[in-house]
Amino acid sequence: MALERRRRTTSFARYRMNSPEVIAETIDGEAVLVNLETGDYFSLDRVGAEIWNVLSAGATIEEIGSVLATRYGLDPDIARAAVVGLIEEMQKEGLVVEDGSLGGEGAIELLQATSQPDSMPRPFEPPVLRKYTDMQDQLMLDPIHEVDGTGWPNRV
Repeated sequence: MALERRRRTTSFARYRMNSPEVIAETIDGEAVLVNLETGDYFSLDRVGAEIWNVLSAGATIEEIGSVLATRYGLDPDIARAAVVGLIEEMQKEGLVVEDGSLGGEGAIELLQATSQPDSMPRPFEPPVLRKYTDMQDQLMLDPIHEVDGTGWPNRV
């Protein structure tokens, strides 16, 4: 299992949102993700939202870990482990999938620009993916789940 986990989360792997099954929005430093297949929704705190935003832009685990280590003064292994742990959780919940593309141009610049230390930088807190199931029934009742290629509402 450990070997399988390492294959899934290699340092130079890129991940992307599992679209169209997942939708996401970042609001006031918190990322909110909804898995439309399961009806579960999730939130990511400040550091998790930083990771989510650059992960979505195509940064690798190594790149994200390196910038976080510099920003928060962390040991690079600790920063990378935090990124790997979050990505593994998101994979388990069906929120991200590995992306074999070589893209990602500008992802590091995005992370650096959005992660500039302010005058009083906050301490590093490992990212936390919080899962909520209280809206599952309502999200699964949404008629959007019945959409086919013709769209919704389907006028006959």
